[in-house]
This record gives sequence, C-alpha cells and structure tokens, in this order.
Amino acid sequence: MIILGMHFGHDGAVSIIKDGKVLSYISRERTSRVKHAIGITTNELDLALEEAKISVNNIDYCTVVSTQNMEILNGLIDDFSISFENHKDHKISSPLVTLLKEKNINISNLLSFQLKDLFQSEKLKNTVQYVNFSKACPEKEKVANNSLTSTGYLDSYVMLERWKNGVSLKEMAMLNVSSFLENEKIKNGFHYPVSISLRGKSIAGYFINHHIAHAASCYYSSGFQDSAIITHDGFGNGFSYHSGLVLYGKNNNLYPLSPNHLSIGTLYKSVAIMLNLGGFGEGKLMGLAPYGKPNFFNHDFVENWFGVGRRFNKSDQLRLWKEYCYNTAKKMGYDMGALGDQDKITDPINADIAASTQKLFEECYLYTVQMSHSLLIKSGINTNNLCITGGTALNCPSNSKIHNEGPFKNLFIEPSCSDDGLAVGCALYLYHHLLGNKLSTKNENTFVSPYFGRTIKEDEIVEALKTHDSKIIYKKSNDTTKLAAQDVFDNKVIAWYEGKSEVGPRALGHRSLVSNPTYKDNWKRVNKIKEREWWRPFAPSVLEEEADKWFAKMPFPSPYMLFTGQVINSEKIPAITHVDNSSRIQTVNKSSGQYYQMIREFYKLSKIPLVMNTSFNGPGEPIIETPEQALKFLLNTDLDLLYIDGYRVQKKI
Repeated sequence: MIILGMHFGHDGAVSIIKDGKVLSYISRERTSRVKHAIGITTNELDLALEEAKISVNNIDYCTVVSTQNMEILNGLIDDFSISFENHKDHKISSPLVTLLKEKNINISNLLSFQLKDLFQSEKLKNTVQYVNFSKACPEKEKVANNSLTSTGYLDSYVMLERWKNGVSLKEMAMLNVSSFLENEKIKNGFHYPVSISLRGKSIAGYFINHHIAHAASCYYSSGFQDSAIITHDGFGNGFSYHSGLVLYGKNNNLYPLSPNHLSIGTLYKSVAIMLNLGGFGEGKLMGLAPYGKPNFFNHDFVENWFGVGRRFNKSDQLRLWKEYCYNTAKKMGYDMGALGDQDKITDPINADIAASTQKLFEECYLYTVQMSHSLLIKSGINTNNLCITGGTALNCPSNSKIHNEGPFKNLFIEPSCSDDGLAVGCALYLYHHLLGNKLSTKNENTFVSPYFGRTIKEDEIVEALKTHDSKIIYKKSNDTTKLAAQDVFDNKVIAWYEGKSEVGPRALGHRSLVSNPTYKDNWKRVNKIKEREWWRPFAPSVLEEEADKWFAKMPFPSPYMLFTGQVINSEKIPAITHVDNSSRIQTVNKSSGQYYQMIREFYKLSKIPLVMNTSFNGPGEPIIETPEQALKFLLNTDLDLLYIDGYRVQKKI
C-alpha cells in the first residue's frame, strides 16, 4: 500500500510511505532555500515521486494536513485539486461528517485565516505575523493577488463539545477519560474524507488534524507498543485552535484524551522577539539562556493558558510574563537600555530574561507531563513510555529535564518533530490507525536512520566539481574517513557531505561542519565562518559506545541531538562546552554511515571520541542540500576543506 502525505503549511513537506515505511521525504525549505517555506509545489512532489521510484498512478491514498489555520493553496502543484466529496475508494467513515451535517456546518466555510488576507492588508504589514509569513512564502505576490484558489483547513477536534472550554492542567489531571478509548466519535473524529484529483487520477484522500499528525509521526516511529503522547507547538486561542493534545497510543491506535492548552511555545517566541533575536529566534534564545540566571522566575506562572489566566484574572499569559520580567528588572536596577541590544545581548538584562523564560518553559512542560501522567493513571492507563512532539520538542534542556525528573521511564522524540514531520505523520496515521495495519512486532523505529533526503548521484557531484574546476583542487579517495580525521586533528574546519541529507532542523552528520573540539578558539572561528553571533554554542557528535564516559544526566543513545547533558571532562573539550557546562549531544553509531567511521579515526589520533558539529549552512539558510550549494559555501567562506561523498576538495591558493 502506497500513501502520499502532504503538509501545506509553513515547513511544507511531501512524504511517500509504503506499507508503513518511508520511501521518500522532501522538505520544501531544502528545495526553495527559504527557511520554514510555506506550501508544496510541483517540484517537491516530483522529487518525492522520483525518490520513491513510483508514479502518481501507483498511489493508493493521499493524506493532507496543514498548519494551524493556514489554507491549502491550490495552484502550486500542477493539476491538483481537493473537493469535500465522497470517493468510491473511501473505506473509513468519519463521525465528523455526521456531526457537521447535524450542526448544519459547511466544512468549506471553516477557514478563519487566509494568507491572501494577510498579504493584502495594509494594517497588518508591520506585524510579526506578516514579516514571518512573508519570509516563508516565496510565492507571496502570487498569493496576495489571489490568483490561487484555497481549501479550508480542518481543525476537527474543536467540534468535540467537551473540549470547547479550556481547562487548567490540574483540572485535566482529575478527568477520567477511560470511556474515550471506545468512543467512536473521539477515536475517529479527527479526519475528514475528501476526493483528490492529481494529474488526471482520482484518489481517495483524507484531511488529518494537525496535532493528530504530530502524534502519529512520533508514536508510529518510536518503536513503542504503547505510550503516552504529548503534542505541543505554538499557542492556544480559545477553542478554534489549541496548542496541543494529550493522547494515548496502544498498538496501532491513537486515542485523543484532552487538549493541553499550553501557550509556552508562543511565549518563548515572543520573548525571542522582545530581545530582538528574530521571528524564528527560539533556538538563539535557548543558546542565550545559560549566560544568565533565572532571577525573574515566578512559580505562579507555571500552568497552561487557562490555569494562569484564571489565577491572574486574565488570559494573556504571554503579555503578563513580559511585563512581569520588564517591571521586575526595572525595580531591581538592571540596565534597561541594554534590553534587546545585540551588542550587549549577554548583559544581565537580556541573559537573565532568557534564563528565566527557559526555566518557566521547562517547569511548564514538566508540569504538563506530570499532569498527563496523572490523567492516564486516573483513567486506569499505566505506561512507562512517553512520546513528545511538535516544535517545542526541539528545546533540548526541557527534554532532558522531562527525562531526568518526569514520571516516565522511556522518552522518544522524532528528528522531524516540528511541522515538516506532519507529512510523514498524516500518512502513518492513515496506514495504522484508520486502515488498521498493525505495528511491527520487531519493535522497529521508523527513524532508525534520519537520512531521508533525496539521493545525490555521483554525476551531479562531478558536474558541480567541473563547474568550479578553475577555483578548486579535488581528488577522490577510498580513505576519506582517515584523511578527514587527520585534517580535523590538524585543526582544519571541514564540511562533511555524505549521501542523503538528514530530516529535521539539526545537522546529524550528513550535512555538517566539523572541527576539533579540543581548541576553544574553534567556537569563535566556526561562528565567524557561519556568520553567526559569537556567543552561540556548538554541539558534539560522539561515538555512542563512548558517550557515557564524557556526558552525564541525559538519556543514551541520543541520535537526533534533542537532549542536553553535563560535560564530564570540559577542560579537554572546551569548544563544545557551554558556559553552564552543558552540551547538546548527538550520539553516533554505524547507522550514521561514514561519519561514524570518521569520528572513530579521529578518536584514534586524539583519544577524544567526538568532534564539534554544526549545521552546514549560511546565515538564515536551510541546511545545504546539493553539491553545487556545498561548493559555493566552500568558495565564499573561510572553510578549509569540503569532503563530499569520497571527494576531498579545497580551494586553490
């Protein structure tokens, strides 16, 4: 069975799965070269089909998901349309169809937000929303001119009556939801059947709810046979869109239990903007926090949207927190003139707000996990496993806190936990939950390897090398792992480009800049090469079998760089040790390909089983995808060497 999964929101992506396994996975930002790019075009679809070695005629089902209340733009893919009509091949009913008919609701009218409305409005042009979406929408002018038709987004779970009113996390924990496991309306109320026309073929399709797709991407990739699941990204705003769900997964089924109404994702983003770290500055805020102290942390803010709102008699947790930090800092005599000043970004006013926000984020998330566990126990559900997913699962210190202090024994986060993973999740949900296909008895993890980018043929590499022949020296070798290890040992900064690229936002050894972790100056040096702020830290890639000798207080293995640990021998590896002695760790084994062997060779030379790793990209760019992009980076920066699938490349002097 072949299923096409499509995510049309920001971080758009296309995936194709066959019998529950990923055949191809194409992220829009990697092809468009626009971070968090919105939508899907013919290009991404063609690449996904090519990578999977199939045609449109081979597709049995199509699944569609979008981001929050963003419409699906018809017209970016040739000969593609969606209609809210039954298809002869539909085999799964949806309680949502009956419910909407009973309420006399036309699903095509559920849309509450359109990009064209945003881009056409003069009043909104100075808003953060406009700026962010403008950057992420390469076809902005086409969309603004309304030359594209759109299809309404389905946020199906708002139709569940008991979820219309928000509840605090404490109130959520007191619920008994055991009856939900057999409630057809809830169990299967998160999809809507549609008919899709794609290049002349009529395909049975399904809209899948945003957070259900998140949950499916994580749970069906985890290898768990049962698990608690928490999805979370963004914010909560009434009942039209909630920031996440608490679910239970057992065998091939997902059981939605409660929305969590957690608003800390947008709070985190808002503070990043407050400190002038940019519209997508959450990662920078996470890196800044260790420079400060959580002097403004107040436990009264530890709750979800509705819990804090009731306590403070207001619902605007986000504004209250920023005002509280600002006013407290002013009373305590901080230098308020340095607030948001990038030349003084590590000054106490900025660093302490970052540290306080990080602590609030961690405590809120941990509390959510604890209350979710209580909800399960009260309902007679006992599991040792937890899956967390959604954009906020990229916060490594929070993940580690949940692992170290939370009530669950095992924790899994998939590498594409942000919205690009929705393309995989919606397809897996259809395959397992709706169509009833069982999980593997082998307890296999879908993401045993995260390298799902498109295949790069050697002809493409050779062509790119020849194009720049006058500016480079290159040679193919069967010993590139040893050569690269020697170069890193000799304190060269190299780019390592191998096979298919990794999914998600973290460089995991197939598109990485690599350097010697024993030289502290490499921190400043590599930040200069990448044109990043001097204070931003770097991660280690460490041999899995040696990791626990160098890092503590974190789960092993950690193949996707989603946890922090404490460095044991920081004096030996200063380049990857942050100011609070922490490090964001990727463990590496044979599944990482030649990257693993290169680190082993470096270990032989240095007695250090790890290298300093960061993403192979320039400022504000997605991770590099093609040989041509890799070579241009080499030629336009102070990078010493490029290793690209067996070729050692350097600039001519």
